[in-house]
Amino acid sequence: MKFAMFQTPFMRPERTPRQVFDFAVDQAIECDRLGFTEYWIGEHATMSWGVDHQSRADHCGVGPADTEDQAVPRCPPAAVPQPGLLAAQVAWMTHVTEGRYILGIGSGGYPSDAKLRGLKDMSTNHKRTTEALEIMKNVWESKPFQFDGEFYSAGYPENDEHHEYRSTAPYGGKVEIGLAGLSPNSPSLSFAGRNGYNALSVYAGEAAIANHWNTYEQAATEAGISVNRENFRVVRDVIVADTDAEARKLAVEGGIGKAWMEYLIPVYKQFGLLQAMLPTWTWLT
Repeated sequence: MKFAMFQTPFMRPERTPRQVFDFAVDQAIECDRLGFTEYWIGEHATMSWGVDHQSRADHCGVGPADTEDQAVPRCPPAAVPQPGLLAAQVAWMTHVTEGRYILGIGSGGYPSDAKLRGLKDMSTNHKRTTEALEIMKNVWESKPFQFDGEFYSAGYPENDEHHEYRSTAPYGGKVEIGLAGLSPNSPSLSFAGRNGYNALSVYAGEAAIANHWNTYEQAATEAGISVNRENFRVVRDVIVADTDAEARKLAVEGGIGKAWMEYLIPVYKQFGLLQAMLPTWTWLT
């Protein structure tokens, strides 16, 4: 088992933007020093506990991400006006990190975030994401094309003998991509399996994790793609203490407990997702 950090992010609303930024950077550096393999960064544009921040790590993989139908991640195709430009920015980041960048994809689920980005019909989010990714993959080919879809239009220019365009091909020729799932039989994880992307699951008990892996593996197998359980990423809270009693006290009375009571539980109730987070064997019924 490998260990990583997912800065979801849950930052106390009373912290200033500078405090949030400094904390995240220090945390990323410390995770890197301790040998964590990856550092994932979430973005909740309008939520009081959610922030938008960058981090620095010299060795571990760096990935922007968030959960399916929960919130908008750092680089969500469904939430940006121009996926072609986003693709160029992502390619640039893969070179800056020398291949350690991982693109986390989510369709977005907060109406307040959607409004900020000018999206009025959230029922089209998954279709927008699929179309945006198609454009982005074309951009990463760094070859002339023109795409005119239902939601987006983009292209790469024909060669100009007087001006050499900068390549938009990613480091190593490929962008590593991950999609997160929360709901049973997650359509996002099916999409990830069909396209050979990484699967990320939010822990909601053993039955939920098993369902997510089976959903992902089945879709990959049907597409002729072989997947390895070693690459299955699972997000869950972990408390480390000398005794179980101390750990429980930290979980209930510390920062995690505060985040759950003031932010996560109300959000999950609002979106009808609380039941999916309960680790019971009736999860799929």
